[in-house]
Amino acid sequence: MSNYILINHHDRRYETLKKGFNLRWPGNGQGADFIYICNSPASVWAAANDALKKNYRITVRSGGHCYEGFVTNKLVSQRSQRLAIIDLGLMAGIEFDEQGRLRSHYNESVKYKFRIASGNQNWDGFSALYKTANRTIPGGSCYSVGAGGHISGGGYGLLSRMHGLTVDWLSGVDILVPNKTGDALEVRHVHEGSDELDGERDLFIA
Repeated sequence: MSNYILINHHDRRYETLKKGFNLRWPGNGQGADFIYICNSPASVWAAANDALKKNYRITVRSGGHCYEGFVTNKLVSQRSQRLAIIDLGLMAGIEFDEQGRLRSHYNESVKYKFRIASGNQNWDGFSALYKTANRTIPGGSCYSVGAGGHISGGGYGLLSRMHGLTVDWLSGVDILVPNKTGDALEVRHVHEGSDELDGERDLFIA
């Protein structure tokens, strides 16, 4: 399903949804013009391409814990450009298969034991991992941080001195990248075994 909800300043939800956990941001006149509410990979793809086609600058929000305002604020040099937030907060859930039969929809040649959605919050992730798999990750203790931002930011937690960062345990990721002509985004699955020659290994490391 590729449907998304588009929130603009005419919507009663706009004043709330343009903010993250740090209510200092956005500053006056610096906030996003649009918020795309997504609940599936297909809706993220559709929303991002819609924003790109309309020449919006795109930022991404998973749990909303960007305290510095990078997600919610326009860049000083780009105040005239419209800003759109792609909100992944509804994309929650963890899947587990002890036999390692989980696959990406975009690359079925690689198999995994776990899959976590970008909008899944830390508390839900820890609870689901323990209840379904008797495992945990060395992630942070703030319950409402979203997995997408937490993992790509490193994912430091109480177990990190012993087990490293959460990102150290990441094996693969579905991401959006520009297509060859640069006029749209396409989905690609990159993983720790990706080919170095075509740049996908570097893309996974990044």
